[in-house]
Amino acid sequence: NNEEGFVVTPIDFSSNVGFSIPINFANSQGSEVLKDTLDSDLSDLPNPDDGDSRLQNSKIRIKYENKLPMSMDLNLKFLDDQDNVVTEVPLNGDPISLDAPDIDDITRFVTTPYNGEMVISLTDEQSAKLHRTRKIRLGGDFITPQGSGGSHEVKIRSSDYIEVSI
Repeated sequence: NNEEGFVVTPIDFSSNVGFSIPINFANSQGSEVLKDTLDSDLSDLPNPDDGDSRLQNSKIRIKYENKLPMSMDLNLKFLDDQDNVVTEVPLNGDPISLDAPDIDDITRFVTTPYNGEMVISLTDEQSAKLHRTRKIRLGGDFITPQGSGGSHEVKIRSSDYIEVSI
């Protein structure tokens, strides 16, 4: 009836507010987010400096299962006993890409893990240096995939993982 009035009985409002943002792993130095060093003593490989035969061909096989909702750009540094770099993979600066699993467009959770395998051939020069390797340092960056709506938003469960074997 267009007259002013007052609410005498209290009214309860219940609301939930949430924010979803793209996942962003970063650090202040701008270097790799993931770093892990594996003990890998390759001293039993031929050493051309000692007159041993020389490796003509060497390959690295990488197998992985990814259940994290993101891809990963990986690089490998082969280190000597003083942690100096013997060689790197890849040499051209392009990272090794580990693909992301399928992600549900609505929930943004992983639907099924992605299993991948790749073989990387080393140059003759890299192969000749492998005997000096005592450790392999894995470095990498995570990249969230773009969904069908253009969003990079992903969601991670406590059971999500990535396994890499070299």
